Amino acid sequence: MRWRLGILDRYVGRRFLGLYGLCLMFFVLLFMVVDGVGRIDDFIESSEQMPEGVSVLPLALEFYLNRIPVFSVLFAPYLTLFAAIACLMTFSRHNELTAMIASGRSLHRILLPVYVSAVVITGMLLVAEEHVIPAALSRLKNVEMRLEGKEAARGERVPHLRDGTNTFVARRWIMEDLRLSDVRCLSYCDEAGDGNAEGALPPGRLVADALIYRRRPADGLEAWFPVGGELRPLGKDADGRLREPIALPPDQPVAFGLTPTTIAVLVEEDVASLPSDQIRELRRLYPDKYAELSMQLYSRRTRPMANFVLLLLGLPFVARPGQRSIASGLAVAFGCCLVYITFDLFCAELGARGEFHPLVASWLTPGLFFAVGVARLDRIIT
Repeated sequence: MRWRLGILDRYVGRRFLGLYGLCLMFFVLLFMVVDGVGRIDDFIESSEQMPEGVSVLPLALEFYLNRIPVFSVLFAPYLTLFAAIACLMTFSRHNELTAMIASGRSLHRILLPVYVSAVVITGMLLVAEEHVIPAALSRLKNVEMRLEGKEAARGERVPHLRDGTNTFVARRWIMEDLRLSDVRCLSYCDEAGDGNAEGALPPGRLVADALIYRRRPADGLEAWFPVGGELRPLGKDADGRLREPIALPPDQPVAFGLTPTTIAVLVEEDVASLPSDQIRELRRLYPDKYAELSMQLYSRRTRPMANFVLLLLGLPFVARPGQRSIASGLAVAFGCCLVYITFDLFCAELGARGEFHPLVASWLTPGLFFAVGVARLDRIIT
């Protein structure tokens, strides 16, 4: 039989979505207030460091405008169950649920708009996890740096940059200029290795004020070019004296194979603000962190699943005529969410440590609770 959207379906759907919106707004505002109270001292300190005539208020507003999607996606998967239970309790409290069932509809049929809405919300959360949250977290980082009096989009801590046998150390990465400043390589080997090839540098210690990734006008070569660089060759000459340093020509590229995109990924301290393709690149570059990074990657798929899984798990406890206590229903929702989150965190920790395969650890919680929820669907009195 083809399902058609009737008056009752629209009524149930509007009631559910209205309660869902209220729950989401309440939790987001609550945590924003709590977070704001905790950051008042930081904002006051930042305002004292701002130049004269510059207010910290626009930065604070920008900060919390970017926190809204982060908080929303954080709480949204768990609020579907709260909204569905509150919806059922209000129907039952006003004897509407009994009338709906008496009209010949099963409880599952009455809840069909809720199920459909939960599936749609899950899809929206999947998109937000991939495209909205990383961008919001990246903007948050820039705002925090500006509040601290630092220039945005500048990496303060650069890890050791390994490229084959060479390991480069830089003080700062400036993304907008594609510049690594104050660069050192204690044991530098050119592509030829022994320095015998024409134009190759001998092994030695490389020091440069900066390495800039740019295109050479003469032939269009894109590479890293030194600024204020020199190479201090290892060993001594035939007379037993230390070899003279070699000035690095600014138009001669340095043998450094990492791209600016790779460095931007390596510099980023907050993995959650990276797109999935960059997390995969980071996982390839650091195989020793495979498990931890894989959990970050897979959790973007599994977190939104809690939205539908918890709905199936919690409804059988309250979906029956005569259940009128909203407090008891919300207590059930809170208990289900608490058990789910606890088990999920436990599995995530095991997956990050490598004790479980990350794919198994990330999907174990939604898979297990989904199976329990489906098995309990027959407990719903229809």
